[in-house]
Amino acid sequence: MRFPFLLKGLLAGAVITTSASADDEWTVTLVQKHLESSGVFQGSVAREGSRVSFAPIPEGGSEFNLWAYRNGPLGLEEHLVDTETVGAYLPKGTLWITTADPYAGGIPRTRIDQGFTLNFEIEGLRKGGDAPKAAKKVLLDHNVAAATGDPKTSNLGPEEDFGQSFLTRNGTGAINFSASNIPGTDPYNDSGVETFRLFALPDGQTAELELSKAEVQVWPMSKATISGVTKSSYTIAPEVTVDLVNLYPESETWVQVYPGPESVGTNGTRLTESFALVSDVKPRDSVLRFTKLDSVLLDSGEWTLEVITRTPFGIERIAHTSINIDRDLALRGSFQALSDQ
Repeated sequence: MRFPFLLKGLLAGAVITTSASADDEWTVTLVQKHLESSGVFQGSVAREGSRVSFAPIPEGGSEFNLWAYRNGPLGLEEHLVDTETVGAYLPKGTLWITTADPYAGGIPRTRIDQGFTLNFEIEGLRKGGDAPKAAKKVLLDHNVAAATGDPKTSNLGPEEDFGQSFLTRNGTGAINFSASNIPGTDPYNDSGVETFRLFALPDGQTAELELSKAEVQVWPMSKATISGVTKSSYTIAPEVTVDLVNLYPESETWVQVYPGPESVGTNGTRLTESFALVSDVKPRDSVLRFTKLDSVLLDSGEWTLEVITRTPFGIERIAHTSINIDRDLALRGSFQALSDQ
């Protein structure tokens, strides 16, 4: 008597389908034996239908033996109906993200204008025409979620699908992004989180399975606004206010002055009250006020006032303005006042 059956290997189990004649004298037993260990599992199965394997399929595979038994005229009769070897083909995968920011206190972080790298390691993919489709590739899913308002206080909006791709080779690799993909039109305020998920594909018996997940926090660019310089020239230096918005976490920002027109990279005189240190895990705002610039703008002529910030991405100038000092005008005014007496 023949008991045809079908075995399909799954990491979570194997499905066995049997059929038999109407002879009720026969009982059917399935034996599962791990090939690389001493594990043996067995139990009675219906002559028609299906069931999952008794134990997960290990990497080394399992051998399934289908036995039929009955009490015959000469005693117990047993027949090995069929045998099948099943290998586990569920791949393994790991994702992780690296940025220029060495922060290690949570998920990696970067700035919206800066790039990052998605790293991955894949194991267990198979090749060859006899390998199931689900064993030949894994699915990489990319989603983005933008903050709904002020990045320092607002919540994330719903995730949006940014794209999907398949990875088909074992080993390590990397995908480089030159800048963030958070949607928006204002890089000085837009922020959010990008999420990558790696999935094993469904194979008709099991659903899509998440293998790994990696996220990157994206913060906006810093912005500085200088106010108080309203005249073309001054005999007495004006009071200046610098509004700083969305200073990057663990950054340092200062204001400096130097004589002459603006020139990127110039080392000027740092104003002692201008340091803004940010040690928070989120961006921060700050306001700096300068009421005694005459102590540093000593000579007549053009002076440059700059706002400089240092972040993990380097040192950058985020604002500047010119202040023209004319001490001679004040002196001429004094002489004119004396001559009128």
